[in-house]
Amino acid sequence: MRYLNEKQIGVNSTKAEPAHLAQLLILIDKNEVSNQAAKQVFALVLETGELPSKIIEDQGLKQESDKSAIEELVKATIAENPKAIEDFRGGKENSFDFLFGQIMRKTKGSANPSVVRDLLKTKLSKG
Repeated sequence: MRYLNEKQIGVNSTKAEPAHLAQLLILIDKNEVSNQAAKQVFALVLETGELPSKIIEDQGLKQESDKSAIEELVKATIAENPKAIEDFRGGKENSFDFLFGQIMRKTKGSANPSVVRDLLKTKLSKG
């Protein structure tokens, strides 16, 4: 609705079709695209009429959910930030957010946030 209001158009004036929305919802459900990226994709679908899968591929918006690849980033981030680890273990919860942010920055936001959080929690709890 926000897009339609900003452009001052009706839904019939967009290039999107119901199948586009269905495909986008399936991709979100499969964790192939984040909710944030899906908003960008949907706006582009409305403007261009392209399939969501093509937009995701063309724009590099596919969400990374491969645990082994993310785990390597988690290990590297932990090794690169000993002060944040020390702070976290000292009770500073915002250090977790800092480490999480570093991982997401390394992946340019393409990593699945829930996978990153789970792996980071696991690694930090193992001490």
